[in-house]
Amino acid sequence: MAAQPNRIFTIAAGNRPAYEVEKSEDGLRVTIRLVEHPERSVEVAGSAVPELIRVLQELAPYR
Repeated sequence: MAAQPNRIFTIAAGNRPAYEVEKSEDGLRVTIRLVEHPERSVEVAGSAVPELIRVLQELAPYR
């Protein structure tokens, strides 16, 4: 995952960028979008991020 100065992180799938994750300036929202189709995105409340991380860790066997 590579950090960019404006709070955007890129997550790779294999060796290709697949997702961008952006934290809003006010820190209240996180947006997850497909790199190839940025119009396809999901906005998550910042307060839900810890629970989202917990759920994703439960799915970890997909590594």
